[in-house]
Amino acid sequence: MSTTALDDRRILAVVTNYGVEQDELVVPVKHLRDHGAQVTVAAVSTEEIRTLVGDRDPGETVRPDTTLDDVDPAAYDLLLVPGGTLNADSLRLEDATTRIVSSFAASGLPVAAICHGPWALIEGGYVRGKTLTSYASLRTDIANAGGTWVDKPVVRDDAEGWPLITSRNPGDLDDFIGEIDAVLAEDSPAPRPVRTGRAVLFPACRQSSVCVTSLRVAVCTTRHRAPLTSGRYGGTWPHSTSATIGTLSGPSASSTA
Repeated sequence: MSTTALDDRRILAVVTNYGVEQDELVVPVKHLRDHGAQVTVAAVSTEEIRTLVGDRDPGETVRPDTTLDDVDPAAYDLLLVPGGTLNADSLRLEDATTRIVSSFAASGLPVAAICHGPWALIEGGYVRGKTLTSYASLRTDIANAGGTWVDKPVVRDDAEGWPLITSRNPGDLDDFIGEIDAVLAEDSPAPRPVRTGRAVLFPACRQSSVCVTSLRVAVCTTRHRAPLTSGRYGGTWPHSTSATIGTLSGPSASSTA
């Protein structure tokens, strides 16, 4: 893969500030950045992230780019959830984590979780109907949450309208990263809306879909399988092969192409 294979891809990694398994954060982030992706590491606070090796030995420190509370998940193409027992156990208790996972699942966008990372999905009920793997100690938690656990280096499951990639431990990182590369290569990045006053411009989409917009929210559903709803001033219109502009004008919206 060329060093620019993932240009324009945006990946969000979510962690706490202590206890994330070093290689489950550092290795995927380095790989993705080396291949052209823009990776944002979001932590609970802006303090340095102190990683661990084997849940015990001190690892590298990583400077977060933002916080879980401040990040906008709609700006990203894939969510990365590293493990580490202490990290994952604390991460799942953060309200912002559930908000972020929910946004990706509702938008039909991929989530990649490794080791204890699936705890973040269990907390919000997002493993129900999914087949996945993890660190072996999560097997019962996954089953109790309605998921099916399997013992494989990497598992991808597209059930429930969104791709979930999971692996068991750092020894599976090659397979884990390979599946991340594959899912990111499948479609073009999600269009980013450009706002100009009361007009919202969507970049051209490759396939027919529906855009939903409001005065505060503008999202393209081309890569989103789950239905989205408009706000008070929302309106919908079909995509064309060229850019679409919608001008908002009160309780109903009009559009021109």
